[in-house]
Amino acid sequence: RTMYRDYFARSGVAAIVFPGTMLPAPKIGEEDMEVEVRGRRMPLDEAMARNIAPGSTAGLPGLVLPAGLTTSGLPVALEFDGPSGADRKMLELGLALEAALPKLPPPPGALTPTET
Repeated sequence: RTMYRDYFARSGVAAIVFPGTMLPAPKIGEEDMEVEVRGRRMPLDEAMARNIAPGSTAGLPGLVLPAGLTTSGLPVALEFDGPSGADRKMLELGLALEAALPKLPPPPGALTPTET
């Protein structure tokens, strides 16, 4: 928490931006596999949680927005973490980005809002 607080105070940035996950989303049914990231084998869930864990553990307000699709149509995301107490500013940022970014199609095989 101290490291993040000091960083935001020193830099004056509104948010830090980074990939939401180290890898694109897996296909349904591939969630239990192991992956290799920078030469190291690890469970997929560890690789998927690695980027979001520090800000969440530090209690920072954050949001994750879809940023695009891989060539196979799977989603990738960007995460935005802000300084402690900036929850409203982060929500405003999210709304502004949502309005500015193109809408993405649902992933292959996704249910439509009317399906249950």
